[in-house]
Amino acid sequence: MTMVLAYPDVTPTWTHVPMPPNKIDKLEILVKVGHMYHPAYMNRNHEMAIVRLVFEILRRYIHRGPHLARASPLQESLQLHTVEITLAPPRPLEEMTYVYGFPAQQLAILASGFRHVMQRLGRSGIVFGSMDFFKVRLEGSDWLLIPVTSNIWDEQDYVLFNSGGYCWDAGEPLVRGSAETI
Repeated sequence: MTMVLAYPDVTPTWTHVPMPPNKIDKLEILVKVGHMYHPAYMNRNHEMAIVRLVFEILRRYIHRGPHLARASPLQESLQLHTVEITLAPPRPLEEMTYVYGFPAQQLAILASGFRHVMQRLGRSGIVFGSMDFFKVRLEGSDWLLIPVTSNIWDEQDYVLFNSGGYCWDAGEPLVRGSAETI
Protein backbone atom coordinates (compact mmCIF):
# COMPACT_ATOMS: atom_id res chain seq x y z
CA MET A 1 0.00 0.00 0.00
CA THR A 2 1.21 3.52 -0.74
CA MET A 3 -0.03 6.47 1.28
CA VAL A 4 0.56 9.94 -0.14
CA LEU A 5 0.45 12.27 2.82
CA ALA A 6 -0.11 16.00 2.38
CA TYR A 7 -1.20 16.84 5.90
CA PRO A 8 -4.02 16.74 6.91
CA ASP A 9 -5.10 14.79 3.83
CA VAL A 10 -4.00 11.26 3.09
CA THR A 11 -4.63 9.22 -0.02
CA PRO A 12 -4.17 5.47 0.49
CA THR A 13 -3.81 3.41 -2.68
CA TRP A 14 -3.04 -0.24 -3.12
CA THR A 15 -0.11 -1.09 -5.33
CA HIS A 16 -0.85 -4.78 -4.85
CA VAL A 17 -4.03 -6.18 -3.29
CA PRO A 18 -3.32 -9.49 -1.56
CA MET A 19 -5.71 -12.29 -2.38
CA PRO A 20 -7.00 -13.87 -0.24
CA PRO A 21 -6.21 -11.44 2.62
CA ASN A 22 -6.19 -14.11 5.34
CA LYS A 23 -3.21 -15.79 3.62
CA ILE A 24 -0.94 -12.75 3.79
CA ASP A 25 1.52 -12.43 6.67
CA LYS A 26 3.28 -9.19 5.69
CA LEU A 27 1.90 -5.77 4.82
CA GLU A 28 4.18 -3.19 3.20
CA ILE A 29 3.24 0.48 3.61
CA LEU A 30 5.04 3.29 1.81
CA VAL A 31 4.29 6.72 3.29
CA LYS A 32 5.24 9.54 0.93
CA VAL A 33 5.44 12.65 3.08
CA GLY A 34 4.50 15.76 1.15
CA HIS A 35 4.60 19.31 2.56
CA MET A 36 7.39 18.44 5.00
CA TYR A 37 7.38 22.03 6.24
CA HIS A 38 3.70 22.01 7.20
CA PRO A 39 3.25 23.31 10.78
CA ALA A 40 1.94 19.87 11.84
CA TYR A 41 5.44 18.47 11.22
CA MET A 42 7.32 21.37 12.77
CA ASN A 43 5.76 21.35 16.25
CA ARG A 44 6.34 19.14 19.25
CA ASN A 45 5.05 15.58 18.72
CA HIS A 46 5.11 16.14 14.96
CA GLU A 47 5.42 12.43 14.22
CA MET A 48 1.98 11.74 15.73
CA ALA A 49 0.39 13.08 12.53
CA ILE A 50 1.87 10.12 10.63
CA VAL A 51 1.37 7.58 13.45
CA ARG A 52 -2.35 8.40 13.66
CA LEU A 53 -2.84 7.86 9.92
CA VAL A 54 -0.84 4.62 9.83
CA PHE A 55 -2.72 3.37 12.91
CA GLU A 56 -6.13 4.07 11.36
CA ILE A 57 -5.21 2.38 8.08
CA LEU A 58 -3.86 -0.68 9.93
CA ARG A 59 -6.91 -0.87 12.19
CA ARG A 60 -9.24 -0.74 9.21
CA TYR A 61 -7.16 -3.31 7.27
CA ILE A 62 -6.99 -5.79 10.18
CA HIS A 63 -10.70 -5.57 11.02
CA ARG A 64 -12.23 -4.97 7.58
CA GLY A 65 -9.73 -6.41 5.10
CA PRO A 66 -7.97 -4.83 2.12
CA HIS A 67 -11.15 -3.25 0.80
CA LEU A 68 -10.86 -0.05 2.83
CA ALA A 69 -14.42 1.02 2.02
CA ARG A 70 -15.94 -2.23 3.29
CA ALA A 71 -18.98 -1.42 5.40
CA SER A 72 -18.85 -4.24 7.94
CA PRO A 73 -16.14 -5.89 10.04
CA LEU A 74 -14.71 -9.23 9.00
CA GLN A 75 -16.00 -12.31 10.85
CA GLU A 76 -12.44 -12.93 12.01
CA SER A 77 -9.80 -10.19 12.16
CA LEU A 78 -6.69 -10.65 10.04
CA GLN A 79 -3.37 -11.62 11.63
CA LEU A 80 -0.07 -10.24 10.32
CA HIS A 81 3.46 -11.30 11.11
CA THR A 82 5.15 -8.09 9.96
CA VAL A 83 4.06 -4.59 9.01
CA GLU A 84 6.82 -2.82 7.06
CA ILE A 85 6.55 0.98 6.99
CA THR A 86 8.85 3.09 4.82
CA LEU A 87 8.87 6.89 5.02
CA ALA A 88 9.86 8.58 1.77
CA PRO A 89 9.79 12.02 0.18
CA PRO A 90 7.07 12.65 -2.42
CA ARG A 91 9.75 12.64 -5.14
CA PRO A 92 13.52 11.99 -5.14
CA LEU A 93 15.41 14.34 -2.82
CA GLU A 94 17.70 15.35 -5.70
CA GLU A 95 14.67 16.91 -7.38
CA MET A 96 13.81 18.88 -4.24
CA THR A 97 16.87 21.15 -4.20
CA TYR A 98 14.69 24.18 -4.93
CA VAL A 99 12.80 23.66 -1.65
CA TYR A 100 13.81 26.13 1.04
CA GLY A 101 15.63 24.47 3.90
CA PHE A 102 16.95 20.96 3.98
CA PRO A 103 14.25 18.45 2.99
CA ALA A 104 16.50 15.42 3.59
CA GLN A 105 17.31 16.63 7.10
CA GLN A 106 13.67 17.46 7.84
CA LEU A 107 12.56 14.01 6.67
CA ALA A 108 15.29 12.35 8.76
CA ILE A 109 14.11 14.24 11.86
CA LEU A 110 10.51 13.23 11.15
CA ALA A 111 11.55 9.59 10.60
CA SER A 112 13.53 9.51 13.84
CA GLY A 113 10.54 10.70 15.85
CA PHE A 114 8.25 8.31 13.98
CA ARG A 115 10.51 5.33 14.81
CA HIS A 116 10.49 6.31 18.49
CA VAL A 117 6.69 6.57 18.67
CA MET A 118 6.27 3.30 16.75
CA GLN A 119 8.48 1.62 19.36
CA ARG A 120 6.12 2.93 22.03
CA LEU A 121 3.10 1.70 20.05
CA GLY A 122 4.72 -1.74 19.79
CA ARG A 123 5.16 -1.83 23.59
CA SER A 124 1.71 -0.42 24.38
CA GLY A 125 -0.20 -3.68 23.93
CA ILE A 126 -2.86 -1.94 21.85
CA VAL A 127 -2.11 -3.86 18.64
CA PHE A 128 -0.92 -7.00 20.48
CA GLY A 129 -2.38 -10.15 18.97
CA SER A 130 -2.96 -8.64 15.53
CA MET A 131 0.66 -8.46 14.42
CA ASP A 132 4.05 -9.63 15.65
CA PHE A 133 6.48 -6.98 14.39
CA PHE A 134 6.74 -3.51 12.92
CA LYS A 135 9.67 -2.80 10.63
CA VAL A 136 10.26 0.92 10.15
CA ARG A 137 12.77 2.78 8.02
CA LEU A 138 13.52 5.93 6.14
CA GLU A 139 13.77 5.16 2.42
CA GLY A 140 17.31 4.04 1.64
CA SER A 141 18.25 3.25 5.26
CA ASP A 142 18.24 0.09 7.38
CA TRP A 143 15.15 -1.42 8.93
CA LEU A 144 14.39 -1.04 12.63
CA LEU A 145 12.64 -4.19 13.89
CA ILE A 146 10.06 -3.43 16.60
CA PRO A 147 8.40 -6.35 18.40
CA VAL A 148 4.73 -5.96 19.28
CA THR A 149 4.26 -6.90 22.91
CA SER A 150 1.62 -6.64 25.59
CA ASN A 151 1.56 -3.64 27.91
CA ILE A 152 2.87 -5.67 30.84
CA TRP A 153 6.32 -4.09 30.55
CA ASP A 154 5.40 -0.46 30.05
CA GLU A 155 2.02 0.81 31.20
CA GLN A 156 3.02 4.39 30.28
CA ASP A 157 2.98 3.52 26.58
CA TYR A 158 -0.51 2.05 26.88
CA VAL A 159 -1.75 5.15 28.72
CA LEU A 160 -0.20 7.46 26.09
CA PHE A 161 -2.09 5.85 23.22
CA ASN A 162 -5.27 5.00 25.09
CA SER A 163 -5.68 8.55 26.38
CA GLY A 164 -4.93 9.82 22.87
CA GLY A 165 -8.02 8.02 21.54
CA TYR A 166 -6.24 5.11 19.86
CA CYS A 167 -8.86 2.35 19.87
CA TRP A 168 -8.09 -0.98 18.21
CA ASP A 169 -11.59 -2.44 17.95
CA ALA A 170 -13.42 -2.80 14.64
CA GLY A 171 -14.87 0.68 15.00
CA GLU A 172 -18.31 2.04 15.51
CA PRO A 173 -21.15 0.44 13.59
CA LEU A 174 -22.23 2.37 10.54
CA VAL A 175 -25.85 2.20 11.70
CA ARG A 176 -26.41 4.17 14.88
CA GLY A 177 -29.18 3.44 17.37
CA SER A 178 -30.18 0.83 19.84
CA ALA A 179 -31.59 -2.60 19.09
CA GLU A 180 -35.07 -1.41 20.03
CA THR A 181 -35.11 1.24 17.32
CA ILE A 182 -33.87 -1.02 14.52
